[in-house]
Order: sequence, then C-alpha cells, then structure tokens
Amino acid sequence: NKAVAIPYIIALVIGIIVLALLVYVFIKTSSSPALSFQECRSRWVEWCTLCKNTNWDEHFATPDYVKECNEIVAKELGIDKSWLDDNVNCKVDGTPSDCCAWFIRC
Repeated sequence: NKAVAIPYIIALVIGIIVLALLVYVFIKTSSSPALSFQECRSRWVEWCTLCKNTNWDEHFATPDYVKECNEIVAKELGIDKSWLDDNVNCKVDGTPSDCCAWFIRC
C-alpha cells in the first residue's frame, strides 16, 4: 500500500539529512589541531634560513606550509599580517626580507 510507504520514505530522507549533518559536524570538530606559535615560528625560521643560505634569492617563493602560519605569527609578534602575506619571496623590492628582524640572526 502506497499510503503506508510514504511515512517511511519521509523518515528515510530525514534520517539521511540528520546523518549528513552529524558527519559534517564531526569533520569540522575533528580537523587538525591549531598550529602553535612555536611550530609556526620554526617554520618561518627554516624558511628564513633557506633564504639567507641562498643569498636572498628572489626566485624562492614562500611555501604554503609557511603561509598558513602568517596569522598566528603576526598576532604573537604584534606585526602587520599583510607584510607576511605580501612577502612571498626571499627578497622584497630588491632587499632581503625582514626575516633578520623577526626570525633569524643575519
């Protein structure tokens, strides 16, 4: 009887929607933990050291694993995040980046 099947179909659709929402919430809450400042600082130190060791070669672009730390590092050091976002090479406007000021001894 079709009249009996309709509530089961509706219940199935609602169940699938609820399941999808639960999976979404689980994925959002179990994502990788936030990076610590120390880990991010280490990434920037590694990047700045590479730049220094290559004599500030402007062809080296900042890797994504370093860029994902920009907000954390900027907040902790009290610097403008836009500088970190814009500083995509070892050499900016013909001069070495501010790695020396914030991350390594030059």
